[in-house]
Amino acid sequence: MSTKTKQCSKCKRVFSVEQFSIDRAQKSGLYPSCKDCTCKMSKKYRQEYKLEIQKKSKVYRQNNKAKIQEVGKMYRQDNKRKEQLRHKKYYAGNREKLLVYAKKQYLGIRRNCDYELKYNITIRDYDEMFEKQNGVCAICGLPEITRRLSIDHDHKTGRVRGLLCVGCNITLGHAKENIERLRSMIAYLKKHEDVEVGIAGHG
Repeated sequence: MSTKTKQCSKCKRVFSVEQFSIDRAQKSGLYPSCKDCTCKMSKKYRQEYKLEIQKKSKVYRQNNKAKIQEVGKMYRQDNKRKEQLRHKKYYAGNREKLLVYAKKQYLGIRRNCDYELKYNITIRDYDEMFEKQNGVCAICGLPEITRRLSIDHDHKTGRVRGLLCVGCNITLGHAKENIERLRSMIAYLKKHEDVEVGIAGHG
């Protein structure tokens, strides 16, 4: 280790030169502030100018897509073994976290495929309907507690009509989506409701 020292321009403490990053633009060949102070200043700058940095980064990536891909490819080729060890180390330390993430990704992709194949909609379409319905069934106005709201669609046209709880969805299915049958069911319930009210009145 070098015995040479340098004073940090920020915290004013003296460190060995190993605690300073290389900066060939400086006369000393080293960055004015120590690595710790430089890291803190960079973090503060990124927090204060987060949106501006994101916009500039996005524009740069769009204008230099091929260059970025080439640089990344060259780095991976030159540091293949190093990258393999880094990935292996990260996987070993984050195995459970990665498995949970992979499972979520798989389920999300599978769910999206199911929606597209069965109903010609995406998860985003589902989420938009969910928000418009305030997270409750379009018929009874109640939420589902243990599962997602079911997608209701016209079996003749395939058009998605809305999101229903399992009870309302099954009821429509058993009624064959026949409006007259549903009206008859309502009339039946009302008829017997009136009878029960009459009996209670006589009592």
